[in-house]
Amino acid sequence: MKGLGSTPSFALLRVFDDWQQRFTEFHALNPHPAFTLIDEVSPPFDPDRQPGIAPLRMTLDDLDAIIAYVATMEPADLGAPMVAN
Repeated sequence: MKGLGSTPSFALLRVFDDWQQRFTEFHALNPHPAFTLIDEVSPPFDPDRQPGIAPLRMTLDDLDAIIAYVATMEPADLGAPMVAN
């Protein structure tokens, strides 16, 4: 498998009732702000603290497209209900 469909975390996150909120807000939750920029949303990186990896840059349209794609995926079958602690 290649591409986004090979990302098991997408199907795993799809198990949660709030999966859409998690995808919508991922860029603001650690560790993502250290390397993720969403045009017109994310503040620029601190010039003295540039990301240690190639930054992930996207637009809100890109994020919407990812969320729409994930909405088409079946949640992962974990064999038992997911319990978030």
